Amino acid sequence: MRNLFVLCALLSLAACSSTNNSTSTVATGNIPKSKGYYKVGSPYKIDGIWYTPQVYETFTEEGIASWYGPGFHGKMAANGETFDTHALTGAHKTLPLPSIVRVTNLENGRSAVVRVNDRGPFSDNRIFDASRYTAETLGFLNKGTARVRLELLPEESKIAAAEAMEGRISSQYASNTQQPIQTAQPVNTIAAKPLAPIAGYAPLPPREQDIETAVTQNAQPSVSQGVYVQAAAFSIPMNAEKLAAQLKAIDATIIQPTTVSGKTLYRVRLGPYPSLEVADKSLNKVIAAGQQQAQIIIE
Repeated sequence: MRNLFVLCALLSLAACSSTNNSTSTVATGNIPKSKGYYKVGSPYKIDGIWYTPQVYETFTEEGIASWYGPGFHGKMAANGETFDTHALTGAHKTLPLPSIVRVTNLENGRSAVVRVNDRGPFSDNRIFDASRYTAETLGFLNKGTARVRLELLPEESKIAAAEAMEGRISSQYASNTQQPIQTAQPVNTIAAKPLAPIAGYAPLPPREQDIETAVTQNAQPSVSQGVYVQAAAFSIPMNAEKLAAQLKAIDATIIQPTTVSGKTLYRVRLGPYPSLEVADKSLNKVIAAGQQQAQIIIE
């Protein structure tokens, strides 16, 4: 086996040296999955710059993301897993491998939970390299890059690490088996502001005194997985019920209780939707109804 550091550097350099804006179809089909392994890694140097992988209790970062894929489908990622361009995976310079992160496209509000199992990117001051399917899901496949927010999900990351240490293939490392989701035009621009490190949740602009300004990202959803439009999160259940009733004219609403630092929040969501294209249409209506902080959530 080749030296792990050399393998990591070569894969990352090749994968992240440029952004592929092509939307050509990649051959589908099951590829043999490697279980991979858990790794943090020693400090390494690329193009004269040192990077120090480490374990984080909390981690939040904003910057430019790109995507990579066709030339690396079926090859080995930096932690020994098989790179699958049809899975929700990506590359980062210093996070432990694997890590689970929430990636939010700040240009259109789309959000997805992604498995980090590769190193990079190392060009153009980018902070994250996404698989083709991740880029498609987040809506920047055709554009090639997008400004994103990365948030480490601590509990999910611990589970992924334990599975890797035990030599098991995580259920969070599965190819997309559905039809490709249609991308749509950006509908909700979120102001990109520097964030302080936070533990598993994302700040949202406050609108009313009783609205929680933090929505959890590490709680298990209480309904079946899918694509949702999240309108707001409240600390007072009556206010969540009031908003849900108002938004029923747009579509069916649900209220998802969740816990953040021992405090219960009530998330008002519409959906689930069969595709991002359908969710985008609903998001437009929710924003027009006055919920400017609404966003698409994929869980």
